[in-house]
Amino acid sequence: MMSGYNVQIRTLNFKWAPEHASMAHIAGEGHAHIYVDGVKIGRVYGQWFHLNTASLNLTSGDHTILVNLNGNDHRPYVIKGVAVEAKSLIKIS
Repeated sequence: MMSGYNVQIRTLNFKWAPEHASMAHIAGEGHAHIYVDGVKIGRVYGQWFHLNTASLNLTSGDHTILVNLNGNDHRPYVIKGVAVEAKSLIKIS
């Protein structure tokens, strides 16, 4: 049985470029990093990611999901000193 959440990452003016991961920076393209409660759980190379809460052994209660956009060289995208990221709270029963 699969459990978890399908996370959709909607972007503007950003090109998903898994073929360029760990390569030179090209403005406007890259990938995302996804975190649960401050712990990086992986890279995301497209608009959708299945967050399997069972395999992460998340306890009951609230958990914070954070996704940030990164260039091919893994540097986070920043606009006017603010990271390009989104947070969401999930509740595990």
